[in-house]
Amino acid sequence: INKMIDIELNSINTLFLLTNILFYNKSDHNNKIIGFVVAHGYSTASSIVDSVNRLLETNVLYPIDMPLDLNVINITEKSNFDEVILMVDMGAVEEIGSMLTNFKNISIGVINNISTKVALSVGSKIIQRKELKEILESTCEEASFEYKIYKNQKKNTFIFTTETWMDATKRMLDIFRKSI
Repeated sequence: INKMIDIELNSINTLFLLTNILFYNKSDHNNKIIGFVVAHGYSTASSIVDSVNRLLETNVLYPIDMPLDLNVINITEKSNFDEVILMVDMGAVEEIGSMLTNFKNISIGVINNISTKVALSVGSKIIQRKELKEILESTCEEASFEYKIYKNQKKNTFIFTTETWMDATKRMLDIFRKSI
């Protein structure tokens, strides 16, 4: 759009442009819920959405890539969908739902800490035509953080290489092993 008609759109305007395009192409998108991934970075949201849409084999989610320094301020546009799910990463975009109170007759659900796993869960539930509240509740129940600590068992590691033959490397390795 910027190149074709010389109009620069910020991320929020892109969101509304996409919802309006999707509204007028409802034959391709006949769900009452639309999902957006809103993430900081120049291609973070696009990468997540591309992966999810490929796995689900349909365009069910749409990306909004936001520069790190963009602040979400006031929204006065009108959406043409009954319900919107915004999956956001951090910062000001986590409060985007409260900033979208100018909408009438629309429900907006916001899930934070977006990941490909969360987006895949939401996308598959939109395809299954689940209700907004059910999508949000079940996705949040499924999402959990886990951690593991892997302790290094070996103290030192040596790598033997040579530009000659593998036999020379094997001989050096044998000599080293015998010396331990």
